[in-house]
Amino acid sequence: MILDFRFFACISILTLLGEGCIEKQVLKSTSIFDFQSFFDKEAALLDSKHIGFTKTIIDKEDVFSNNEKSPDWEKELSVFKSFSLIKPQQEELYDIDTLKSERGFKFITYSANNTHTQLQLAEVMFNPENKIEKITLVVKSDSGIGNSDIVLTYLPQKGYDIKGDINSKITGINFLDVHVSCN
Repeated sequence: MILDFRFFACISILTLLGEGCIEKQVLKSTSIFDFQSFFDKEAALLDSKHIGFTKTIIDKEDVFSNNEKSPDWEKELSVFKSFSLIKPQQEELYDIDTLKSERGFKFITYSANNTHTQLQLAEVMFNPENKIEKITLVVKSDSGIGNSDIVLTYLPQKGYDIKGDINSKITGINFLDVHVSCN
């Protein structure tokens, strides 16, 4: 299963169309969303509110689930921080689009303009109150021993999903499916 980042851009556009007509499209933005600060603040907020979670991992036909009452949110969100780093000097590697619906939802999408960039797509969805509703990252990796296509979705203070496949020359294709719900 190879994920195509254009599929996720189309889903966003279809979502906007379902919400109402597209009011405005800005082709180029001059600032980059600070993913690192966002996830640092989110981890601190979740820690301060003592929010736990239920994590479910699906491995082929096996399902593993565990509850964490006092998780280390910095560690839990580190995967999002590691993949979402877009430095100002890397801005030219991404096309940045902003879409806004009549109902006030706004999407900022960073699409890699190079297939060799690990982070192929990063999208931030804001609700009408300008609060982050969802962050989606599409990561693609190719190396001498394999490749992977992974989609990470974060819903602030609600949880996250990590799904995709890892194709290794050593172990074959492994499907990754992790779901975390805050409680």
